[in-house]
Amino acid sequence: MVLHKCLQQAVKERLLVYNPCDAVTLPSGEKPEISVFTNDQQRALVQASYRHRYGVFIRLDLCTGLRMGELLALKCEDIDFSTAQLHVRRTINRLAKYEAHDGENKTEIVFGTPKTKNSRRTIPLTRTMADELTRWKQQQAQDKIRAGDKYTDKGFIVTNEFGHYFEQKTFKDYYNRLLKDADIGHFTFHALRHTFATRALERGMDYKTLSAILGHYSVA
Repeated sequence: MVLHKCLQQAVKERLLVYNPCDAVTLPSGEKPEISVFTNDQQRALVQASYRHRYGVFIRLDLCTGLRMGELLALKCEDIDFSTAQLHVRRTINRLAKYEAHDGENKTEIVFGTPKTKNSRRTIPLTRTMADELTRWKQQQAQDKIRAGDKYTDKGFIVTNEFGHYFEQKTFKDYYNRLLKDADIGHFTFHALRHTFATRALERGMDYKTLSAILGHYSVA
């Protein structure tokens, strides 16, 4: 598609007589199958999540449909406990470095703003979920006391015992361990997002509201 557009410009500028890409027939792409937890699987996952330190964030995702990068980039300032609202303002990703010198890591952690206006959004929380996050903040306070000078407080919500944020690969490993504990088979982390959307529709949420909560470009 990119090459076609480039060559089409060359045709407009009369550098080419015709666009060679016009003769290309692209293979039909297969849409990835969307996986969703059944009600029983979701119940088993939630029950298992209470046995894990970071289980609260699995429950949070089932209530909000956050992308993993959005979840891990959350800071305390993004949660308004008085109104029970969560604000999506940034993402975290490990990306390839534009310039990597010999001996250096070829990737780096990058915090960025969501790529579209729709992705920067406000999501309502249930009062139960807001209370769970309040208890998590108390857990973080205990971590800070125990770790002492070794604790790094940069305001992130999803942190280990020393206050450090998670990158996606590390948190994905943790999520897979939780799935194993729940004994429900393998699901991608994105299945939590699909499950939130499915449950919301099953309970009568309209498409426009759901689309806004998920941060989709369009209702379609």
